[in-house]
Amino acid sequence: MNRKFWCSTLLTFGFAAFSLTASAQRLDGTLRGTVEDPSGAVVHDATVTATNEVTGSTHSTQTTSVGEYVFPNLLPGLYTVQVQAPNFTKYVRQSVRVSPNEVVTADARLTIETVGAAQIFRIQITQALRSTWPCLLPTQRRREQACWAKVGRSAARVRE
Repeated sequence: MNRKFWCSTLLTFGFAAFSLTASAQRLDGTLRGTVEDPSGAVVHDATVTATNEVTGSTHSTQTTSVGEYVFPNLLPGLYTVQVQAPNFTKYVRQSVRVSPNEVVTADARLTIETVGAAQIFRIQITQALRSTWPCLLPTQRRREQACWAKVGRSAARVRE
């Protein structure tokens, strides 16, 4: 009887220990990455969205000061990762597989939004020329006209 008691007790504790370890297993995964610009510099405060392609559930976060993002505890499956930041084109990566108990890395390299960048470049060049072009004028009268126009006086006053 003593032997039967110990066998059943040992068997009961064995099943209990197995069930505790089985329930401790995680069935979710983690998606992480770094967002960079074309030069390789990190992009902070970009909005990153992970969308489960089957269920349609979305998760959003912002990149940190070092350009990183993390989505912990995602259900396994395929995800679409979208990254948006001012002055950059929208980045989309589809079919990123998140597996249970794994950390998946999906880095993003953004490209500069060409229309906005061209306008900013043109404005900067225009401002630079406006501040230096009076020096390039050949006569004193033209320099004076440029200076008067620069401070907001009318062209008619300059000609007087």
